[in-house]
Amino acid sequence: MQERRPRRDVVAETISAMSNIQISRYNDATQVLVDKSLERWEELMSTPGNPVTVYNVKVGLIDILQPEDQSFFNQIPTSFSLSEEQVDRLIEAGRELLRNNPDYQRLLADLGGVQPL
Repeated sequence: MQERRPRRDVVAETISAMSNIQISRYNDATQVLVDKSLERWEELMSTPGNPVTVYNVKVGLIDILQPEDQSFFNQIPTSFSLSEEQVDRLIEAGRELLRNNPDYQRLLADLGGVQPL
């Protein structure tokens, strides 16, 4: 026999799912606009003798590979108050995400730079 949950939980889950879908659609649509704008900017700024290359380096918490880290970051509330541990871990996660981002690696290689530690 399946355990019955209060109707309120089902309604809350449904609203949350709908909100997440809308946010995802908004983010996807926004990213498409950003990509098109960057392509246009690249074309406008380039000349035959001086091509411009745009590097759109995207990082997100979704790219974190460790499930326990993913869980930690997803539980940080959206606020202007973070603990020292949250700040430190977010900074380190940002560094790690950049280190592993192929677009960032391409930018560094094209600039002749080396990966910072």
